[in-house]
Amino acid sequence: MTADIEPKLDRLTRLVGTDEGFYILALHSFIEYFLRHEKGYGEGQTFPELTWRFREELIDELGDTFIDGLYCLGRIGKQHVFTNRVRHAFEKMDSEEAAAATHLFTTFCKLAGIDKTKQVRILKNSLDIWKDHTSVVKDTGIIRQMQDEIKKLQNRNKDLLHQKEEYEKLKVQQEEFKLKLSQYDFKIHKQQISKSKNTRLDRLRRERNDLIQERNNLLLTLKKFSELERYLAYLGRLSLYTMTRLDYERSISQLTPEQEAVLSNIKLKKDFLIKGGAGTGKSLVLIECLRKAVIQNELDFGKNENVVLVTFTRTLAKYNRYISEIMGMGLPLDIISTVDTLFYKKLQIIYPETCYDFSLLESYFVRERTPDFLLPAEIISEVDNFLFANAITREEYLEKLILRHGMRQRLSRQQRRIIWKAREEFVDNMETNRSYTQNYGRLKLLKYLRLHPENKNIRDISYLFLDEVQDLTPVALMILRELTTRFMVMAGDVDQSLYNYQSPFIRAEIRIRGTTRVLKTNFRNTSQICRLADSFRKRCPSNNWDNYAEAFTFREGPVPELYLSENADDMKKLLIKKLKIFIDDLGYDPENICILVPRNVEIQNIKERLKDADYETININSENFNFCDTAKVRISTLHSSKGLDFPVVLLYLPYLHRRKHFNHEQTEILLRNLVYVSLTRAMDNLNIFTHASDDPIIKDLVDSFED
Repeated sequence: MTADIEPKLDRLTRLVGTDEGFYILALHSFIEYFLRHEKGYGEGQTFPELTWRFREELIDELGDTFIDGLYCLGRIGKQHVFTNRVRHAFEKMDSEEAAAATHLFTTFCKLAGIDKTKQVRILKNSLDIWKDHTSVVKDTGIIRQMQDEIKKLQNRNKDLLHQKEEYEKLKVQQEEFKLKLSQYDFKIHKQQISKSKNTRLDRLRRERNDLIQERNNLLLTLKKFSELERYLAYLGRLSLYTMTRLDYERSISQLTPEQEAVLSNIKLKKDFLIKGGAGTGKSLVLIECLRKAVIQNELDFGKNENVVLVTFTRTLAKYNRYISEIMGMGLPLDIISTVDTLFYKKLQIIYPETCYDFSLLESYFVRERTPDFLLPAEIISEVDNFLFANAITREEYLEKLILRHGMRQRLSRQQRRIIWKAREEFVDNMETNRSYTQNYGRLKLLKYLRLHPENKNIRDISYLFLDEVQDLTPVALMILRELTTRFMVMAGDVDQSLYNYQSPFIRAEIRIRGTTRVLKTNFRNTSQICRLADSFRKRCPSNNWDNYAEAFTFREGPVPELYLSENADDMKKLLIKKLKIFIDDLGYDPENICILVPRNVEIQNIKERLKDADYETININSENFNFCDTAKVRISTLHSSKGLDFPVVLLYLPYLHRRKHFNHEQTEILLRNLVYVSLTRAMDNLNIFTHASDDPIIKDLVDSFED
């Protein structure tokens, strides 16, 4: 580092708290100076080209090593477009943007190896100054103005997307004119310094004037795209700010004060539930609780203590491993498992011949074994999803007439007897063939555990950390309680259940009264995404969410956008156009974008359409998917996205899939939960592609944009 770096950094510290635009411009001027002169990149490259060259140099130097903060270089390059508007149009910027720019700048200094100076430390600590510098008037003046402008353009967003292709062609022509004019300037200059007089100079000047006239006509044509330019500029600024705000909030503290308070209440002396709405960080607190217990020697991964972190799906297990890695938690990754993997391993220890047959139910009941008062789908659900999954006894079903959930029709006592007989015959068939349904396999494991309390080898889990507990069946929770010799720490929220109509805790006899703590601050989603999701949630005709308390949010961002189309094909075209804007114009990496679809059947169709548009994709449910993978747009069903988050979500919703033979009211509640969960997967940007529909849920979603 040369001697004049610190004086230049001194000048930057004196600008803290002054005009935001000039301050950000000064940060970029320093970066440009550093790369051109300190790094020796010289002249001839644009600012984004300089930052990209520095990025490539770091990657070459450090190889495959994870480079913390590398993301800042791409974002600084994108932000430079907006500093040019300060330079050329005297445009104002917001103090929140100044704070975000400070974070990017100090991250750049770390990559450049100049972050140890007192001046950079002063800049790191200046975030509070910018916060104090913000007045209510300014808060509603710039960021809010950009949000409102995007909202005003909501009814024109389809047109704007369709304009984008023509606009890009004209911008290319503008660059071509610029190049041609510079060539004419060079030729004219060459003729002017030539000693020989000829008519070529006059011809060149006429041709140049004609070219200028064509260029001016092009500029007039470009004026009709002023709305599109404004939209892209505001969306770009808001997206950049939103991404960076989340980064510097996380850099200040891995946990919010509220999360720290909940964490401090977990003593590993009783079963404990961490409850909270979407985006409040339940899973993060659960993982941090495990890490803290390891650090404080409350847990020992040695021979005497087996600790397991269990999640609902394989994708969520991968995600929790990924979070553990990037946050440097140092957890043994083999302790993270899915519920089904854990149960299957235990079953095979007890019954080595165990195997699951996922086609067994349909193949058995469809072949003339369905009572005449039920359809095959109804008897399958009654036996497997109700009787097996809830560990319903004969006495409960036939004598006490236990209340059934989820089914469309009531059953008489005689009809129940017929169903119970069908259940017993089905169990005999499974036992004969040593092939089971997943839910019966769980019930079989539970029965063994209760009949053999003396078998300590199978009960080898001391502490169990359980994620997304609300979607586990009661029989699954009963097994986990039996397997765990000490205590369970759970994370979940019944209001976000996608599979259960009621809390599973009561049936499983797990008592969490007095040991439940609620998280109320959403740090994942922007305020705009939360407002839309809560507006949709309040439209539920049942009382399911009447007493739901909205989470507190602190991040501002772009308003969610709705794209209404007449048919699915048009929806896909619009989706691809918007995807292109996020990648090409806003600078999002493909892996930061996830397309959510209603069913697996839609995934292949979307993948093929994106392949035709030269975008690589990956299904997050595929065996070879890894959260560290880059350069591919992610695709998921609504259900598989549960518990995950993505900077950009494109929700493709041509329909919602209903099981018509099931209880209408409860199906509607679970579908509304599913849509709510899907909306809140988006961290920064949420775009919904659907159509005006008679479906009451889709209609409520569309109407929510009016709020």
